[in-house]
Amino acid sequence: MPILLMMKKLFFVWSLAFFLCLHGFAATPGDWWWTLEQGKSAFRNGAYGHALALFEEAENARRGQFRQYLEIMHSLLSTDGVRMLNNSLPALEGYIKANNLVDAQDVLNQLYFRIPRDTFTNSLEILKALEHLGNYPEAEYWIGEVYRVEGEAHLATRQYNKALANKDLVQSSDFDLAVRYKIADTADAAGDRAQEEETLLTILNSTDAEGNVRGALFVSGENDYLRTGMMNVLEKDGIDRFLTVYRYANPQMLKAHRMLADLYYAEQKYGEAAEHYLFSFLIISTIALSEMEKTDVDWTFSTLDNFIATVSQMANTQTGKRILSWLEENKYREVEALLFDCFDKIDRPIAQNQSNS
Repeated sequence: MPILLMMKKLFFVWSLAFFLCLHGFAATPGDWWWTLEQGKSAFRNGAYGHALALFEEAENARRGQFRQYLEIMHSLLSTDGVRMLNNSLPALEGYIKANNLVDAQDVLNQLYFRIPRDTFTNSLEILKALEHLGNYPEAEYWIGEVYRVEGEAHLATRQYNKALANKDLVQSSDFDLAVRYKIADTADAAGDRAQEEETLLTILNSTDAEGNVRGALFVSGENDYLRTGMMNVLEKDGIDRFLTVYRYANPQMLKAHRMLADLYYAEQKYGEAAEHYLFSFLIISTIALSEMEKTDVDWTFSTLDNFIATVSQMANTQTGKRILSWLEENKYREVEALLFDCFDKIDRPIAQNQSNS
């Protein structure tokens, strides 16, 4: 840990310990959540040492609580009366109720609140589940954030990977996506191109909560013909025809495509860069065009220049502001220019001034 960051953390820990001694403090299940929120607030205010101490406190509090739950159940399962139940979960539940074992019942309540009862087939699985639940991936992630802003890329990546290892404990189905983008950003800042590329390709191949591959249109072999067709239409018929024929609204994958495009461009791998700039350009365009079409059902796309001119005339409207902000935020014209440049460099110049006929 960096010396300055360690000193900041120690100062906060000493202050916190003094406060608790004066006022008294009894931890209760779930306090770790509030501690994590306090850490986020400190982080956003730039108090990174303070934030780190709070994130680690939250992590330790959760681990300690579930370790206590684990000890209660391990002790219970080791008794002669329970061992005779042959690991039957219904029998164990009956035993706990019949003997009014309040602590054990509380453990089961906490467990079933987080993991459905029908997930378990025997009582021994309870021990594994409680041990796993002691992990706190959100805290691991935020500890990584502290290391990232402090310039400790290796430590940050280690924390992000620890968070990913327990992503199933997070309710958000896109938690893994957010963490992997942080890993990619950290690798990019550190100049670790191999790590950056590997992480971004993993993002494109990752699956959502329904098991669908997030970047399927690009990574699936079944779509090779479609990607080839997209490249051909753009080259031979131009940008206007391309945007008339193809639409692809996948904003979650936009950053992955753009970062890979920039990475390959810097490495002079212009063929690979062209494909990712194409997808970046198409995603940005699709979302902007869809916004226009939702606002004016009678409007239809004709040419890119006409679309940009129309949006510019709407600059004082809410729709115009949203579209222009989206285009500016994602450097639309820059992506377009780089797309044309890549096609030129691979000797496939994009046809100029082609409109939908």
